[in-house]
Amino acid sequence: MRILKLSLSVILIFIASFFVVVFMITRVPMGGTPSGDILLTIEKSQQYNLQKTQFENPKPTPLSTGRSMTDVMFDFFFNGEQRTPIGKLPEAPPALSVLQEKSESIRFIWFGHSTILLEIDSTRILIDPIFSDYASPIPFMVKRFQQPVFTIDEIKDVDLILISHDHYDHLDYKTISKLKNRNLEFIVPLGVGAHLEYWGVDRNIIKELDWWQSTSFNELILTCTPAQHFSGRGILNGSSTLWAS
Repeated sequence: MRILKLSLSVILIFIASFFVVVFMITRVPMGGTPSGDILLTIEKSQQYNLQKTQFENPKPTPLSTGRSMTDVMFDFFFNGEQRTPIGKLPEAPPALSVLQEKSESIRFIWFGHSTILLEIDSTRILIDPIFSDYASPIPFMVKRFQQPVFTIDEIKDVDLILISHDHYDHLDYKTISKLKNRNLEFIVPLGVGAHLEYWGVDRNIIKELDWWQSTSFNELILTCTPAQHFSGRGILNGSSTLWAS
């Protein structure tokens, strides 16, 4: 009986230690929480439900259609081979020299998933940049299929960062950490700026927009338009920030 109690204590200590380690690893990448003036702005948004304290789509969309969440999570964790390419995806890497000068016309480089480097009228825009190996706060989950054709350090003279929403495969802590001290600006949906500020981005270079709000940069007009989606970086902050296109 004494051995059983000792074994149970060891197991509980191990479980508690495991969750403490996970919390320490994931706390910073999870980001911040909207507060102050921006929270007041969020609460006035037509997209925000004050009773549920979260943003909503105009038409409700179930996260899973026709399958239970248990089945979805089982496939996510244990059937990854069904979602993974059997070989390297085809690519046509441009020469590094294309990054030496900005283009006055329109051109873009796709880095996989939603990360795009867009150039228009000599303005260089980086959209949903993720250059890390994992789209997750936990290092061994959601590994990218292959490396991008350029590293984030090789991409110079970026003027503007656009973020569509705060999921890990669109908003990446490590990538933002390498961009935050550059001479550029961020345009994000309502609430997403809290993550950037938590990671050390200057509040003065962040613009947060609600749907159909616009802002200008150089000679460009950028408009935050609706998207049918959801947001969240943790268990308890689902849809606490806005998503957009």
